[in-house]
Amino acid sequence: MPGKLNIVVISPFLPIKGGIAHFSSRLKAGLESEGVMVNGLSFKRIYPSFLTAGRPFFEPGTLLADSSEEPLLIDPLNPLTWFAARRELAHKAPDLVLLAYWNVILVPFYLFLEKTCGLKTVFLMHNFSSHERVPFDRVLCRLMLRHADATVTLSGSVHDEVLLHAPFLRSCRLYHPSAEPLQDGERPKSKHDARVEMGLDSDGPWLLFFGYIRPYKGLDMLLKALALLRGRSVRVRLLVAGEFHQPEHGFRRLTRELGIGDIVRFMPGFASQSLAASCFRAADVVVLPYLKATQSGVIQQAYGYDRPVVVTPVGGLREDVIDGETGIVARHCDACSLAHAIERSLLPGFYRTAALAIAGYRRTHSWAGLSRSLKLFLEEVAAP
Repeated sequence: MPGKLNIVVISPFLPIKGGIAHFSSRLKAGLESEGVMVNGLSFKRIYPSFLTAGRPFFEPGTLLADSSEEPLLIDPLNPLTWFAARRELAHKAPDLVLLAYWNVILVPFYLFLEKTCGLKTVFLMHNFSSHERVPFDRVLCRLMLRHADATVTLSGSVHDEVLLHAPFLRSCRLYHPSAEPLQDGERPKSKHDARVEMGLDSDGPWLLFFGYIRPYKGLDMLLKALALLRGRSVRVRLLVAGEFHQPEHGFRRLTRELGIGDIVRFMPGFASQSLAASCFRAADVVVLPYLKATQSGVIQQAYGYDRPVVVTPVGGLREDVIDGETGIVARHCDACSLAHAIERSLLPGFYRTAALAIAGYRRTHSWAGLSRSLKLFLEEVAAP
């Protein structure tokens, strides 16, 4: 492979909303800084309208799709766009194609490319199986990987699944880097400033639940844990910031039934980058009460703002938490264990200890390190 490595990345990119779009946009910049020639092909739709319920596709504040640096070309539900993507690949003639995978809805489109584009394909596996139960998702994913040249994973749990279902594939396990805090002025907002801006009480600890609210995210379990903490006279509040994919009124009703409505603040809707930054800066501890997970960008966002986390012991979550240092791992996936873990995170002195541990974690989980390792692996795959 003479000269500079030339790749195409197929993924959502900013200004499409969501963690994978953020990840891919930052990864593209990181690979380019390592001297890789990177072109992106993005999506103009991903899910059918009945699943999105009219929710915006782009980041809040984005008015035009034209603000995207990558062509918004692909609709996995429209085969006509698959041919357009294949033509783009033929025109760009990359050494390989890096394809972001996280949902079984992508399998038919990716199979089409594998069969017809005549290029080496490497899958960046954010998930192997879907968080919500989808019939035959593992079977379809195995079928897709049968025609791939390699995979890249970002957590041990996904890496193990890939090795189990596609042991014939070359696979590189890397990591999800810590987020870089939003630069929103010469002096970053303090915790106090963020709370004042958001109308939160400035005294006492605040927990943060951040991101899409889906059944597997365990928000109901967190609310029950909060009620247990109130029963133990532990003084704490909870900020819930994210887009509801479950009925919001059900959670508001649950807070009333548990007697915690006065210490829970809901901020429904997808958070812009600026609002997300304020949420993390306002919080003392970020809680991920997930019932199922492979990895989570929310942990890395928390670390980017020097915030410790409390997580349940599921999937890849515990891989990214040094228990007792960068955060607390609950012993079990239930409200009682979660409440105990939160209580540990609020002990005097833990916040300062966690800040030092998180700084060390960030040094070993940088975007520069990930980009460098990924470049070396892709060069090996692209070699004749």
